[in-house]
Amino acid sequence: MAERALETAMSSGADEAEVCAGGSRLSDIKLHAGRPEQVRISDESGVGVRLFCGGRAGFFSTSDPAAVESGVRDVARAVQKADADPCAGLPETPAESFASLDIFDPKLAALGPDEKIRTLAGLEREALDADPRIVSKFFSFRDSSGSFRLMNSRGLDAEYESTSYGVVGAAAIKDERRGTRGFFYRAGRKLEDFSGLGKQAADRALKAFGGRPFPPRTCTVVFDGLMASLLFSEISDAFLGNLVLQEESFLAGRLGEAVASPLLTIVDDLAWPGAPDTLPFDGEGVPARRTVLLEKGVLKSFLFDTYWARRAKTVSTGNALRAGYRTRPGVSQSNFAIEPGSKSLQEIVASVDDGLLVLETVNVGAVDVASGDYSVAATGVRIEKGRLTSPVGGVTVAGRMQDMLRNVVAVGNDFTWHISVASPTLAIEGMTVGG
Repeated sequence: MAERALETAMSSGADEAEVCAGGSRLSDIKLHAGRPEQVRISDESGVGVRLFCGGRAGFFSTSDPAAVESGVRDVARAVQKADADPCAGLPETPAESFASLDIFDPKLAALGPDEKIRTLAGLEREALDADPRIVSKFFSFRDSSGSFRLMNSRGLDAEYESTSYGVVGAAAIKDERRGTRGFFYRAGRKLEDFSGLGKQAADRALKAFGGRPFPPRTCTVVFDGLMASLLFSEISDAFLGNLVLQEESFLAGRLGEAVASPLLTIVDDLAWPGAPDTLPFDGEGVPARRTVLLEKGVLKSFLFDTYWARRAKTVSTGNALRAGYRTRPGVSQSNFAIEPGSKSLQEIVASVDDGLLVLETVNVGAVDVASGDYSVAATGVRIEKGRLTSPVGGVTVAGRMQDMLRNVVAVGNDFTWHISVASPTLAIEGMTVGG
């Protein structure tokens, strides 16, 4: 089907064309109170075709082999009416080879729904056993396995098989009044030992239980590894080249400047071994690479696909990612990581005279990478003279991302891929906290 789609595109008048062909099995299982609430398993396969005619771009996708030729021809005709863009087109030169990466786990691919349900039930039981007040909110196991092939008219023909998973769980206090809960995230390409994650969710809920607000103040906020990862899942958008060029990032115009604490080094690496988004090449066939975005606080680069790299008069960083054959490639983070430091969470807490250890945040509609505004509802534990004291709830944590990057005063030595953004514990001074 892929060969036929490419041949049809070129014979229909395209200057150049690209075909992605994918097939995958998707599984989504949710469990509550020991019973599965949802078991969804689906198989899908198809092709997506991008073609370019005189700087005009068109796209077509289908899961029906019989619709390929007619669909591609229709797009080839329709694209003649589109506006031309000199930056549209394929990467200039196809790569001759790609890194060999261990991204397919036959054990994960073969794991059946009953085994996943047992895994979730074990995690839920861990949470419930931690304290009689704990109740289950939800536990979820999502995974996929499949193949991806990319061909284009410049001679590229590459493919890979991959697996991936995301395991999430949340627990709460039975008689809570303030919505105190704890949770965990874990993501990757290969199965791992998930034991202990259920208890982790319960422990987070217990630490924040009974939390009360305290008077507004400017103080140091400590985000543990999970919360710092979620924090940077918001901030990471500021490094996307398309947002920078459209001046929708607070980092626009700052390349080469010291924009953050010298303690911060940030990279994006599609080839990071064992990380959730690792692939040998991006959605346009550009080889996986490591891009240093911040080096000891200095802004070194942004993330680009081929189109936005041409707009910026630079080269792609290999960050054209797809959500499957049905979508065009677009600029996105891959494995986005803050490099760990040397201090433990305990050492960082001990260094804080007055502050807050954040255990959960809820966006309140004011996380904006264009302006840099950051404001979230939070629960956690008060830090006084280097000690964790009383639970905190019903507060807002606010600041400007520009200031938050500059005001990082400690970086932890912990590092886990909770999601496709990974960060160690961070301490940020000068944040506004109050409720």
